[in-house]
Amino acid sequence: MKVVEFVLLLYMSGGELIEYTVRDGLSECLSTKRTMERNMTIDPNNATGTRISCQKCFFALQIHTLKERTTAAVSLMKVCCTFTVI
Repeated sequence: MKVVEFVLLLYMSGGELIEYTVRDGLSECLSTKRTMERNMTIDPNNATGTRISCQKCFFALQIHTLKERTTAAVSLMKVCCTFTVI
């Protein structure tokens, strides 16, 4: 089984997800978040307004090699995102 980790930068407004982008790591995500908050003058304490957060996610894959073919079958085993605002 292979586990792949990634970080998402989430842009939400009024409790709805507006946009998300994959980032190279948590430090890049947090740096981008700080820049966006500075440039957009977002109040991080406002629960009903615009919110930007970084979330570390992963998914696990099970790879099966087929003897009669040169390709492999991939099964998605688990997807997990922590919804803690960082």
